[in-house]
Amino acid sequence: MIAETIIQCLASGLLMGLLYGLIAVGLALIFGLMDVVNFAHGEFLMIAMYATFFLFAFFAVDPLLAAPLVAAALFVFGAVVYLLIVRFAVRAKANAGMVQIFSTFGLAIVMRGLSQYFFTPDYRSITHSWLGGKTVSIAGIFLPVPQLAGALASIAAFVALYFFINRTDFGRALEATREDAGAVALVGIDKNRVFALGWGLGAALVGLAGAIMAMFFYIYPDVGASFALIAYVTVDHGTDPAALLKIGRHLRGLSAGGLHPAARPVRVDLMDKTFAQRRRRDLIVAACLAVIAALVPLFVKDVYVQNIMVLTLMYAALSQSWNILGGYCGQISLGHALYFGLGAYTTALLFTKFGVLPWFGMLGGGLISAAIAMALGYPCFRLRGHYFVIATIVIAEIALLLFQNWNWAGAALGIDIPVRGDSWLKFQFTRSKLPYFYFALALACVAWLVTWWLEDSKWGYWWRAVKDNPDAAESLGVVVFNSKMGAAAVSAFLTAVGGSFYAQFVSYIDPESVMGFQFSLLMALPAVLGGIGTLWGPVLGAVILIPLTELTRSFIGGSGRGVDLIVYGTLIVLISLARPEGLVGLFSRRRKGVAR
Repeated sequence: MIAETIIQCLASGLLMGLLYGLIAVGLALIFGLMDVVNFAHGEFLMIAMYATFFLFAFFAVDPLLAAPLVAAALFVFGAVVYLLIVRFAVRAKANAGMVQIFSTFGLAIVMRGLSQYFFTPDYRSITHSWLGGKTVSIAGIFLPVPQLAGALASIAAFVALYFFINRTDFGRALEATREDAGAVALVGIDKNRVFALGWGLGAALVGLAGAIMAMFFYIYPDVGASFALIAYVTVDHGTDPAALLKIGRHLRGLSAGGLHPAARPVRVDLMDKTFAQRRRRDLIVAACLAVIAALVPLFVKDVYVQNIMVLTLMYAALSQSWNILGGYCGQISLGHALYFGLGAYTTALLFTKFGVLPWFGMLGGGLISAAIAMALGYPCFRLRGHYFVIATIVIAEIALLLFQNWNWAGAALGIDIPVRGDSWLKFQFTRSKLPYFYFALALACVAWLVTWWLEDSKWGYWWRAVKDNPDAAESLGVVVFNSKMGAAAVSAFLTAVGGSFYAQFVSYIDPESVMGFQFSLLMALPAVLGGIGTLWGPVLGAVILIPLTELTRSFIGGSGRGVDLIVYGTLIVLISLARPEGLVGLFSRRRKGVAR
């Protein structure tokens, strides 16, 4: 009986694995062709499932017949996305990797918001398809016919793609463009046309998977997220795609282009007086802004506005912390919610379970997060580029699932932090938000000062050298691995302190509210808007982005129609494409113009 159950589970897992493979191979095709990860891949799947549902609901087209139609529609959609968005992202001269990541992330948020607006968040399903509810028995193993048909379609798609890549002129053009996009232009191949068709082909594959999966999965705006995560893991940790369809690149070792000269000198203006003057000016400006910020609550009494100010300062500190690793060291992490959540849970558990004061919880959460960051960095820092980004997302999602099922920590229900009166000792205030405001201001100032000090330290120069070219930095004596570990530890410690503060501020936490992906995104976005790898970028970005986000959520997000997501996602795409160097770049350009 047990053996039959195991065999049944293995057979079912194999069928679903083939469908997941079909989703992943479309992602791998795009990544291998352009070295760009489509972080809207799950939303492509969601659109395909909705298209299949409406073809069935309004025109009685069975999913089997709708599959080629949906795949063709997704082919066109993928090509259009490349021409309108991705084509400009890959041309970015500053922070190209960041632009590619956040432009597709913004697109994903827009697509999710549009689906909520037009289709509502309701769950939908196809109940009476030709194959729905049917099973077939093979040697005593019962297989659902829809999944079996999907598995067979996946195998057929794999074989067709293999022959297409290896036996057609266009397939050879894809391969040639992947190897050297500059050289193919010399022989008359239009690079943009090949890339657009490659994106279309990748989207068509996920469209085919979506049409099949619509037969036996619920359809709703967030349906693509879980499938996309598995696809990212498959691409990140699977076998070398070059051995299968010759798509993708290796995980470790030197880049395809070998060593390149550094984008800028490792240390600029070392003995230049203007450099020292700029640092003193930054310190004076920061002190003045801190004094002004401290005086603002004396004139602003509205509780809602005070709440926005607290969140703005908190995210300024968090973004500054993220910027140490992602901006200065060039290790783009989208899993920082892990450290934020660890800080929040450490403080909450110590306080509720053992009566330990939150101040000790902050310190403990920071130290635990720094240790975990270094432990995770040991394997993850062997990855580069998009592989590292995907790894951070996956690890954070694993931690989220663990906390959702950890009963001692409240599991999915979370932890309600008891309020025991207003006290700085217990860091709890119910009558006023001003104490939280001043702590958030102090945290933002500390994060800024740490960054200011590190910027001109040997660690700061090492990090910028590693960001520019790790191979060249290593050849000059920089211990690249140790530099990354140091950046990760500092960044995680400060992020965890922010999480501890947030737990006390809201008095209730659950895994989704402190470890959800939205926190990782909101930590990075202010730096993206203001300027990655700059001292003032995270502060400027937080002052603009966080109030806009809160006001958008409050005034147009309460309907549940996804309008706030549409606005927010569009903003991310526009920021990524229009200002890849951040708003701080505007001031630097203006200063250069005045100097001339």
